[in-house]
Amino acid sequence: MRRVSLSRRLLLRAAGAAAGWSALAPALGRVRNGGRGAMAASTNEALTIRWLGHSAFLIKRGPLRLVTDPFADNMGYPPIRAEADVVTVSHEHFDHNNVQAVQGRPRVFRALKDGTWRSVDEQVGGELAIRAFPSYHDDRQGQARGKNGVFLLEWAGVRIVHLGDLGHRLGAAPGTVTAEQLKPVHLLLIPVGGYYTIDAAVAREVVSALQPSVVVPMHYRTRAIAGWPLAPVDDFIAHYPSVRRIAGERAWSAPPAGQPEVWLFAEPAT
Repeated sequence: MRRVSLSRRLLLRAAGAAAGWSALAPALGRVRNGGRGAMAASTNEALTIRWLGHSAFLIKRGPLRLVTDPFADNMGYPPIRAEADVVTVSHEHFDHNNVQAVQGRPRVFRALKDGTWRSVDEQVGGELAIRAFPSYHDDRQGQARGKNGVFLLEWAGVRIVHLGDLGHRLGAAPGTVTAEQLKPVHLLLIPVGGYYTIDAAVAREVVSALQPSVVVPMHYRTRAIAGWPLAPVDDFIAHYPSVRRIAGERAWSAPPAGQPEVWLFAEPAT
């Protein structure tokens, strides 16, 4: 069987979702003619985000789906079984690189190869730009836990930054990503639990440097990983007056200008 490209799969899925299986034949024709029809139909779709646990998120817009840093099945969170077209991996630790758990045939973008930073600067599906930037997993230039990648996703006019297991202030080490390289930031996914990553205090400094519209904390202690030496999210959110608690999926919408709004996702049910 001939393998269908990612672009074709997205176009077919968009047509199928919009009009049922009867639309597949016209969609195939549009693919052969450049795919403008079906892709144009997806331009009004909302960008949505769902926390899967730890540093893993499912981000969707129209037929295109992306999973960040999928964790191992035995973590304690519900195993990831989401289907996706794209997976990003900030570094090669078991709680961030379980790409086999993601359903479908996703393109995988890894920020590291053999422990060294990789250059990632790609376009996916004609609407998603993916870039990776170098950072460290600790504040000792990688001597304790190695390297880490920071991903910048530009999607439908929204700039999303996933910091992976960032272990230091932005730009603190030579050759690492700076706030200026990432700004402007609309949606920031940031570790706040400390021990393996930056803690709540440094996370707040990073937020101040990036000035995002929305902040989503991740990589903190929850019931699923109660035995891990991480701090709970309370230490971080206590300093922000605007905290929106979210159950399930949330569609992107920019809050009023001013202080960043914190989106605190409910822990996925086991």
